[in-house]
Amino acid sequence: MKIIAGGAATSAHEDTAGAGSRPFPARETVRCEVKTRGIRLVEKAWRVGVLTGGGDSSGINAFLRALCVGVWKRGGEVIGIRNGWKGLVEPDLQVLTPADVLDVTLKPGTILGTSRDKVHKFPTADGPVDMVPTVVENYEKDGLDALIMLGGGGTAKNAMRLVDAGLNVIHLPKTIDNDIAMTDTTFGFATALEIATE
Repeated sequence: MKIIAGGAATSAHEDTAGAGSRPFPARETVRCEVKTRGIRLVEKAWRVGVLTGGGDSSGINAFLRALCVGVWKRGGEVIGIRNGWKGLVEPDLQVLTPADVLDVTLKPGTILGTSRDKVHKFPTADGPVDMVPTVVENYEKDGLDALIMLGGGGTAKNAMRLVDAGLNVIHLPKTIDNDIAMTDTTFGFATALEIATE
């Protein structure tokens, strides 16, 4: 796992633009190949961020692996945003590599961490603050081309706020409650139902 914000740079491919700036990698090849699995990373032409919000449910890590493989095969780079909205507001990011995701399919929870914070009512020492402008600024500063968010109803509402602010956002309905409008089923629901009825 390569940490690219919230700590010191850990890769030769990362650059620190100037004094006081936080480290972030250039759009270069991530030197991690898994030839036995048929994946070889190439030069990155585009970059997507992914975060998980709300409670845990089955299938999150499996989705993260599938997302990474699909993006890599299309010449992109996946940036993991740690601990939900906190990782966007107070940047805590990591480049996801094959070593991070290839063996996580059956692991519970989320390798990225999660939170239930609301982007428009983000908790601070001075009370709730609307952090949408901060998220937009960090999205652009970090060179993201799109943001993928896994979560339930609250995450969907937060996603819409960012769409209204002009960002490219995809919301994936993830909740054991299966209560997202215009969605046949949410991932995590089938497993929760099966366990509850055993």
